[in-house]
Amino acid sequence: MKQTPKGFANARQKTIVVITLLLLPLLYQNCASDHSFDPNSSSLSSDDQSELLASAEQKSLATLSVSCVGCHNEESVENGMVDPLDRQYLIDEGYIVPGQPQDSPLYVAIVDAIEPRDAGALSTEEKIAIRDWINFLGDNYSDRIDGVPDLPGEERPPGTYTEVAGVIQRNCGGCHINGNQAKFGTYEQLLNGYVIPNNLAGSLLWERIIDGTMPPAGMNLSAEDAQILSSWVTAGALNN
Repeated sequence: MKQTPKGFANARQKTIVVITLLLLPLLYQNCASDHSFDPNSSSLSSDDQSELLASAEQKSLATLSVSCVGCHNEESVENGMVDPLDRQYLIDEGYIVPGQPQDSPLYVAIVDAIEPRDAGALSTEEKIAIRDWINFLGDNYSDRIDGVPDLPGEERPPGTYTEVAGVIQRNCGGCHINGNQAKFGTYEQLLNGYVIPNNLAGSLLWERIIDGTMPPAGMNLSAEDAQILSSWVTAGALNN
């Protein structure tokens, strides 16, 4: 029996549908493998990670050498920690929890200004280096603060106050906008002692973020939020 043009078209459509259905599992499998997401993965190469770890460790050990070794050495056993320059010792004795600076007694003592006692409080930069070092020891490179991680794609312009307000709402709003804690939910409040335009290291808000005091409960700002806030302050903290 000779097939009509209409019958031929219908048969062709059925064939296409069948082929598509057969190919769907393969298409999905390939797509899933190409777009799988590993929350623990890092965009940094192993060489980049090694370089970051080496740099942070060098800075941290230099700080500990100047500020801690005078009291914490083998001749001062009563002070507990006897070798602050031995990374493995610090880990084995529980002074450092790799990847978790907020849970590391060494870092907490520094942030709370318990230590060092005689050498004076550490600078913001020194605290950053030690925080990053502990993070890197646990292969945690996503929470690094030194330089604030670059975001993929083209270099973004400085953050705006509108973006910063969103960062504060997401990370601080529960206590510092709607709660009874110190208020900095408006531009005027933020510049009233919490942010110093063009002076990131001297801004109280940023210092509380990098020393792990805020946000509470061990939460960290995302790389994007940290970049928005830091670039906004550095660019003059404009009301834009």
